[in-house]
Amino acid sequence: MENTPSIKGNAVSCPLSKCLLELAQLCVDLETLDTKKLAAHLKTSLDAINSRFKRMSEALDKHGRDEAVLHIINQGWVSLPARSDGGGGQKILPHKSKNT
Repeated sequence: MENTPSIKGNAVSCPLSKCLLELAQLCVDLETLDTKKLAAHLKTSLDAINSRFKRMSEALDKHGRDEAVLHIINQGWVSLPARSDGGGGQKILPHKSKNT
């Protein structure tokens, strides 16, 4: 797996592969952690998405996809979309599917 250096100039190097960072960015862009929605968008299986989230969580030593994606956001390794209402950052809700 190829590691990608910090893409937002953060002093902390990103330990995630390009594939895992792309999944995290998609979570932010679609405002979801839902396996079915992400799999449909990427045209891949539910198992593939779950496997990527597991690898992401393990690489970051986090307890689940929500903690992992929030850590990635806090590190600045993904881009947050600009908000037209002048509000703060994105709110990503915890994943509630049985297919974790």
